[in-house]
Amino acid sequence: MPDDWDVIVIGGGLAGVTAGIAAADADARVLILEKTADPGGSARLSGGSFAFAGTDLQQQQGIDDSPDLLREDLLTVGEGRNDPELVDLYVAEQLAAYEWLREIGVPFERVSLSSNQSRPRTHGTNAPRMFEAVQDAATGHPNITFIMESGADRLLRSGNRVNGVLAGGTAARELTAQSGVVLASGGFNRSKRLLQAFAPRFRDAPPLGGSGNTGDGILLGMALGADLVDMGYVKGTFGTSLPRDSAPPILLIAMYRGAVVVNVHGQRFVDESLSYKTIGDACLEQPGAVGFQVFDSHVMEQTRPDLTVNDFEGALERGYLQTADTVEDLAAKLRIDPPALADTISTYNADVRSGGDSRFGRSSLGNGVGEPPEVAAPPFYAYPCTTGLPSTYGGLHVDTAMRVIDVFEHPIPGLHAAGEVVGGFHGASYMSGSSLAKSVISGRVAGRCAAGIAQH
Repeated sequence: MPDDWDVIVIGGGLAGVTAGIAAADADARVLILEKTADPGGSARLSGGSFAFAGTDLQQQQGIDDSPDLLREDLLTVGEGRNDPELVDLYVAEQLAAYEWLREIGVPFERVSLSSNQSRPRTHGTNAPRMFEAVQDAATGHPNITFIMESGADRLLRSGNRVNGVLAGGTAARELTAQSGVVLASGGFNRSKRLLQAFAPRFRDAPPLGGSGNTGDGILLGMALGADLVDMGYVKGTFGTSLPRDSAPPILLIAMYRGAVVVNVHGQRFVDESLSYKTIGDACLEQPGAVGFQVFDSHVMEQTRPDLTVNDFEGALERGYLQTADTVEDLAAKLRIDPPALADTISTYNADVRSGGDSRFGRSSLGNGVGEPPEVAAPPFYAYPCTTGLPSTYGGLHVDTAMRVIDVFEHPIPGLHAAGEVVGGFHGASYMSGSSLAKSVISGRVAGRCAAGIAQH
């Protein structure tokens, strides 16, 4: 293997591989470094949700959506704290990203409603198959080389310009990048050190996502004076399964299909139509930080094996759900007072029939869309869960060319970033589906721009 490349990408997840493909398509010789044994990172383990607006698939389902409405929603969800230029970049590039994914073989079969969307715009796909298609596009590219189980120890510079990577640990070697380096190493939800520094509330929250999400890219950037943004907006996600002896944690979201959420006393504690980030905050205030998503057979019928957060049948088969023919029997299995849960469900159903939620004002399935149904058709199901940390979203400050910006607000020459390691896009909160789409969009831009430096 040569030591000299045009572009070196640190991270073999969705953003990194996408960046590598974009750079290679621009005739750059690309090396992708992945510190784990398998590429894919969090994307391979995700729910497979992409937030796109104005697609042909939406039109086929009669969904009235547009890029302008997508932009408005992203800024509203982010409470105006997101960088509007990064939001504009996402909106401008998202349809091209959607078409590119389909061209390389990623199937999108149906659009559904997810958290913080004013229109159904979650384009769901099977996450492992999605990444397999992206990886195939990269491994089949003559300009791309992968190295697994090789992280980056330091960024190298010539003068003030990043021009390579020290990689390989004890057998370290210097790898030169004539054009530049792209940081795409994911977030920091598995770094106790960085969580303690920036989000101590979640230091011991169950982590989801890639095993390599230990903040490497953030540390590499900080060592060169990179600025950080949105680090104070780290939020957990409600719907993370409780720890089990041997089973891996999962994320399951039934609220937006009609489930109600109760605590260990069988009492509702939140408007279930709110963002699962907001519900996650509320769950942390409950006894044991535990909640139960309770639903009936009508919700179970909406199971989607291609969208893991809605794969209710799969969760049942793997033992993550409890089920019973009556609410009282379900409560007994959950060790919840049966009369208390029965009264909660009865009150909720009466409110649904009267058209108003007397406890928390729930009026929709999610974010003003859809009408909540009664929880009345046996059998009944419950999913015990808590607030976990699938991702972090805060990270390196970048501009619209995905150049990393230093603490004095100047670009660091030769250094780009993409994916979850990047901050500034989401702002104070998060629209479901925007993370995977951001990884593809920012990866494509970072790869093109990094390769473009060598062409001038």
